[in-house]
Amino acid sequence: MNTTFSDQQFELCYPEGIQFHWWNIARNRLLASILQREAGDNSVFLEVGCGRGPVVKGLREYGLNVHGVELADVQPIEGMQSFVDSGIDACDLPLERRSEITGLLLLDVIEHLPDPEQFLSKLVDSFPNLSVVIITVPTRKEIWSNFDDFYGHYRRYTLEMLNELAMQLNWATRCNPPIFNRPFE
Repeated sequence: MNTTFSDQQFELCYPEGIQFHWWNIARNRLLASILQREAGDNSVFLEVGCGRGPVVKGLREYGLNVHGVELADVQPIEGMQSFVDSGIDACDLPLERRSEITGLLLLDVIEHLPDPEQFLSKLVDSFPNLSVVIITVPTRKEIWSNFDDFYGHYRRYTLEMLNELAMQLNWATRCNPPIFNRPFE
């Protein structure tokens, strides 16, 4: 199943200068505060489904070691070519790279998947040193619109749905919104 955006979807979702939009600036500030709280000195985060990399760029500007990977073969935004891998599945990155990653960011990604549990399970199993997964999703199913249809959403989430997903994966959650931690074995 192909879950990548079409060229038109990418163009509309990641226009030139998107990293300067107020929404991205505010979200990056919030994410940076969470990551700074969660990060150790050697933390390396990977944004899965990063598009052209505006969040990667924004978080790197906060001094965080963040990289991105995008399944679609897209051109990263200016200055992110060394930090965004495009045209590759995160699970197919070389093991050496995957072993460096301690945290995953899935920012508005899992709503595009028919089976997020299977995807998340495979993803965390592919990153041997993973300790935290941060997920954002669209909420409020009552405001479903043609935007959701156009971008291929399967669902909008509630907190209960996210907690149920965490239970299915046997993940511990903390914070509100929840931060998913892979239990140590």
